[in-house]
Amino acid sequence: MSESAHGEPYDGMMCLCTMEDITIEDGNYVEYQSYPSLKWKPCLYERAVIEKLLDDQFKSFVERVKKTDCQAELRRLLAAGPPIWLGGQHALPL
Repeated sequence: MSESAHGEPYDGMMCLCTMEDITIEDGNYVEYQSYPSLKWKPCLYERAVIEKLLDDQFKSFVERVKKTDCQAELRRLLAAGPPIWLGGQHALPL
């Protein structure tokens, strides 16, 4: 498989969040690219989880900034900045 080609889910592939099977037939297979390689990699979250992250990640960041009463937490949040990419150490490894 070339680096710019898309793949398919492997047998027994399962979402790390919902534990649902990930298959082409279910329509829940997701791939992602990382820079600078631009190689397509299989995501270990199903489509519904990725869509939820896309919908909620920024709103959650803003709410945490507004509601925190801890200066250390606020400094950490602002140092990291708002989420502009999806990420996950286990499901979306670089």
